[in-house]
Amino acid sequence: LKRVYLKETNPVPFYYLNRSSSILIPFASANDGILIQEQPNPIVLNNIKEKLNQLPDFICLNKGENETNDFVFDLSEASEILEKLSTYQIAPWGWSDRVFRLSESKFKKSCSSNSSKVTKTVNSKVFSHECRFNLLPVSFQVPSVLILDNKMNTSELLNTLTSFQKQQSGIYVKNFFGTAGKLSSKHSSSNFSNRKLKTWNRWIRDKQGILLEKAYNVKKEFSLQIDIEQTGHVLPIAVTEMYNSQSGSYIGNILSEDHSDLLHKLMETFNDVFKSIADQGYSGPVGFDLMETDGNELKLIEINARLNMGRVAVEWHKLMGSASYGFFANLFLEARNLKTCENTCNLLKELAEIYNCTSTLINYIQPEGRPTILITIYIGANRKVDIFKLLNQLKPSVLQRDIV
Repeated sequence: LKRVYLKETNPVPFYYLNRSSSILIPFASANDGILIQEQPNPIVLNNIKEKLNQLPDFICLNKGENETNDFVFDLSEASEILEKLSTYQIAPWGWSDRVFRLSESKFKKSCSSNSSKVTKTVNSKVFSHECRFNLLPVSFQVPSVLILDNKMNTSELLNTLTSFQKQQSGIYVKNFFGTAGKLSSKHSSSNFSNRKLKTWNRWIRDKQGILLEKAYNVKKEFSLQIDIEQTGHVLPIAVTEMYNSQSGSYIGNILSEDHSDLLHKLMETFNDVFKSIADQGYSGPVGFDLMETDGNELKLIEINARLNMGRVAVEWHKLMGSASYGFFANLFLEARNLKTCENTCNLLKELAEIYNCTSTLINYIQPEGRPTILITIYIGANRKVDIFKLLNQLKPSVLQRDIV
């Protein structure tokens, strides 16, 4: 992405992203620090502290008018903060070449034993594609075409796209390093615009290829979470059910004891995939995104060698008690309905009492002068239906209405 100052452009979504680090509280001890652009809402922090007894430090960049859409750049320019943090290890949400360089030059040592090359390899959709076809049963595979020829001209690309689209009816065109539905587009016809063709040609040049995949009608989506130790030993963590908007953007995860059988099945089926990841030299958290089609088949979508929202949801569920079901979500709200953080806390508390749930407000972000609030919440209940009854009461305020 081109680096821009938020004061000079539409700040969405970066204003929200730059202030969302408090969702990482479950991964931090009292001696750790969490980097963020400005202090989280004190009402939110006080409520969380009442439940957890302790919180890590929040270390704020406070860039003000100099804040950009590039958090790594903003941090690298914050010389006084970097000097104070020189004895820390850096533990980013995800590793990139730039974060590796920053870690090596400014911090005591890296908390990752992985190299930049290994991390990039395992996160590439090429690796996910190869694992599907070489290491998993046919039922988990997705009809795909891998285009690796960076010398392919526009006419050749169009012919390949049109042929595959006619075979599959609907297709996705994906960048090798897109996440959360970004750098990916769905097409139900072969009328590809010149603008799209230029974009895909650029992806081919920049990333050495693109991936075409059959688009399925999806009943449900799941996320498998594991940890791979440096010895190669694999620790099963959980399976969560994912909720996305119709555009593919992440909304939340349901955690349930009902998923224990699926976890056991996937751990057996994916054993060779786990070994392949470890053989690359990778250790650490890994998330696998899966979909259940309308034909009742599970398909592997992609592999994410990093923390992802499914894992964050699992850790909040562990932290917040022993409810049979948990729901972790990011929701955009209309500010006219919930004008303050205190209003939001009170509403969640009232609804939780009515529907026999527990609720925790994890984040409350409201850009000055903008009509949209982002909240992150955790809801626990012993009946799944009670969670959705509570969510339905939020419906008039929620912009992503397809969640409820």
